[in-house]
Parts: sequence; structure tokens; C-alpha cells
Amino acid sequence: VLWGFLISNNLSQKTSNTEHRGLRIKTVIWDTAGQEKFRTLTSGAYRGVQGVLVVYDVNDVSTFSTVPQWLTEVKRYAQNPDVVRMIVGNKIDTAETRAVTTEQGQQLCNDQGVNFSEASAKTGAGVQEMFDQLLKLIVEAELGPETAVTTHVGETAPCKCVLQ
Repeated sequence: VLWGFLISNNLSQKTSNTEHRGLRIKTVIWDTAGQEKFRTLTSGAYRGVQGVLVVYDVNDVSTFSTVPQWLTEVKRYAQNPDVVRMIVGNKIDTAETRAVTTEQGQQLCNDQGVNFSEASAKTGAGVQEMFDQLLKLIVEAELGPETAVTTHVGETAPCKCVLQ
């Protein structure tokens, strides 16, 4: 299952096929867990990327404060200037220790001009919606309005995403 793939301690890659609006999409997801030791590897992972999720821990302000740096990396290395970027607050299941509010996350997204979502990789809350939103935005960016997809049923379109 792809959605359980959000948390890792190592560089991981997962390939999966999914369907969105009648279009079969091959997704390739790289998960660096934001670790600095993978920073040199991630520049190559951005090549040809169509969507990026920058994930921070809502219980750890230091992870939130690095989000702009990761977005700068995306701008620097992604060959596609229109790459879909989304900031995701993770671990929303731990409300009692929350250090970054939803409003702070949303404000950062507004300031950066990117999309926003919150989820819990542990419980799965919001995870499906997050990926659905990302795929929707990628398909719209690549193929145009909703009606453009109806002629592509049965084809496979590559979608390479990077989780930070």
C-alpha cells in the first residue's frame, strides 16, 4: 500500500499505478524523510518531477522552519518551472503536543504560493485526500481542464513525486 509509505528513516522509492479521472497514472515517490545526508541525492530526484510534497511535523517547529529551504531546492533543481508544490503538516493525530497550528501552515503556503494539506501517516487521516489533491493538480497542470482527460482513458502517464 502506497499510503503507508510516508514515514521512513532511509531514502526510499515506491512506484505505484493509480487512476485519476479515468487516466492511469504511474507514480514514482522518493522519500528522503528530510534527512540532510540525502541532500546530494535529492537534486537528481527533482529532474522531471511534476509534483513535490514537503512534509513537516506539526509537533516540531524546527521541521516547519526548514520548509522554505526545501521549496528553494525544488525551484533550483526541478526542470519543470510549473512543478506542483504542496506543503503537508504531518502527525495531526497528536493534537496535545502540536506546536505548529493549521493557520501557520496555511499562512506559509499563502506566502510561498503553494498548496496546503494536513495528514496523519500513523492513522491515515487526510493521506488519501492529500495524494488525490496532488494528482488532481498535476493532471490539471499537464493536461489542462477536467474535460481534457476523457480522451486519454487506458493510457499511462508518468507522475514523479518527491516527498521531503
